[in-house]
Amino acid sequence: MEGALSNPVPLMCYILLGWFVADGIGMGATGIITGSRGNLIIGILLIVSAIPIASFALEQAFLLFGLICGIGMMISGFSDYRSWLSEAKGT
Repeated sequence: MEGALSNPVPLMCYILLGWFVADGIGMGATGIITGSRGNLIIGILLIVSAIPIASFALEQAFLLFGLICGIGMMISGFSDYRSWLSEAKGT
């Protein structure tokens, strides 16, 4: 079978690039709605990083998506938790 489906890795990577943009829009919207700067920054990073990933590292898209989302969510979660603790203590 010839065509795009004969080599599933590039097709899968293009699907993931669409996921970058869609997830970035969702994370950015969540950041705006909830007031979480971390989610907004992660959303912007996902959208902006889709262009260089498509140009230079398409086959590593899964790794880069995991790194951006995972590390970004971890940092954002710690930051939000720290601000929640300071509000709970009344500081």
